[in-house]
Amino acid sequence: METQRIVKITALIIGAIVLSSAASAETIRIGGTGMVLGLLQALKGPFERYSPQDQLIVVPGLGSGAGIAALADSALSASASARPLKKKESAKNLILHPFIETPFVFISNTRSNLAFSSPELVGIFSGEKTYLGEGLRARIILRPTGDSVTTILEREIPDMKKALKTARAIQGIPVAQTDQDNMKLAQKMAGSITAMTMTQFKTEPNSLHMIKVDGFDAKQAIAGTGSYPYYMTAWIVTHKNISSEVQRFLDFLDTPEAAVVYQSSGALRAD
Repeated sequence: METQRIVKITALIIGAIVLSSAASAETIRIGGTGMVLGLLQALKGPFERYSPQDQLIVVPGLGSGAGIAALADSALSASASARPLKKKESAKNLILHPFIETPFVFISNTRSNLAFSSPELVGIFSGEKTYLGEGLRARIILRPTGDSVTTILEREIPDMKKALKTARAIQGIPVAQTDQDNMKLAQKMAGSITAMTMTQFKTEPNSLHMIKVDGFDAKQAIAGTGSYPYYMTAWIVTHKNISSEVQRFLDFLDTPEAAVVYQSSGALRAD
């Protein structure tokens, strides 16, 4: 099923390239993980002013795996990934370039002053803690098993892996397949609780609120004050033989113009 999806996506991208009169060696098509789609869109204008001969096109709806597959098939110029390359992907002459780090945050569509300890969050996801206060029932949103968000949750928060396993056995709990689905569900569901990156939270229009965890405020991490324990990393993936236009984009990512966008998007440039 996943292979068929990737083939269809690749065919659509190639079709768009053929049909577009703007397609040329100086058109850069990039897609991949949904956590940075808004950031890539925010970088588009500054990049095209920095390098007027280039056009950046952000392709939505792929995810890390499908983006990497499309790049390997030359349907994309570069891809964005929320995970390192697998061995079989590296074998296709693809390489990683550090892109950004961004705080990993919990969000809700309820009031803006929610704060929980890690054990309380574990209780919410396991179903042991069912209310957020003021009679509002907690409604969690899960991500697929093996997803980058799920991996971070299970790795960084004690007992969360067991809580998520319990939650998956409860009928009716939604599983958001993509970062953008996660955002949409969180806005629709009263009492929603889910996790996403601050970069997605800040670059896609929404009416959600970040939750403080163990007293940590993710906003301080970007401001350079205080400490924050939860981060996610994104990479840019390219062919080993980097084209001149993609190299110009990679060079742009280290410019002061790009740094301004990172700051406003809840991101830090990764080393």
